[in-house]
Amino acid sequence: MSDIDWKTPCWNVVAPPGGPGACVLTWCCPCITYGINLSKLGSAPQSANVFCAGQFTPACCLYCAAATVGLPCLIHIPTRQYIRTKYNIKEPAHGGLEDFLCTWCCSCCVIIQEYNEIVGHDGDKAGSVFSDLKKAGDTAAEDAKKGVGAAKDAVKSDKKEEKKEEKKEEKKEEKAEK
Repeated sequence: MSDIDWKTPCWNVVAPPGGPGACVLTWCCPCITYGINLSKLGSAPQSANVFCAGQFTPACCLYCAAATVGLPCLIHIPTRQYIRTKYNIKEPAHGGLEDFLCTWCCSCCVIIQEYNEIVGHDGDKAGSVFSDLKKAGDTAAEDAKKGVGAAKDAVKSDKKEEKKEEKKEEKKEEKAEK
């Protein structure tokens, strides 16, 4: 068991490295900071049960969907536990109950705490929350372009299938007329 605490307590939402920028962003759009956190964490082992690890857009959307029904803690708890394991942070005094209450009642605060922890471990690679937001926006734009490309390909494929079906129907009609 580790004796290392989080770099910042969860109530200190304007602490560096995130600062007031991370606080405002997370207060307005917690799903975005959650997505940034998961993209910065990189891929997690399957056993960690971290949904969408290493992927900004799916993580952001999943968190938003879970928050819409009032249960972001369901996807957030495994992420928090993985961060604790990855950075060798000690277990909370009250175990899973503490994680549940923190992620359910104080989700924005713990998302900022996790952001500060991840960025603190990134060292020289760490930028500001705004550079992270720009990267996240670029990633989301790339994901959207891929989605549009896939949709266009699907439409083209459907049109080809429709033309084949029309030709088959025409041939059947010609045979029926003869």
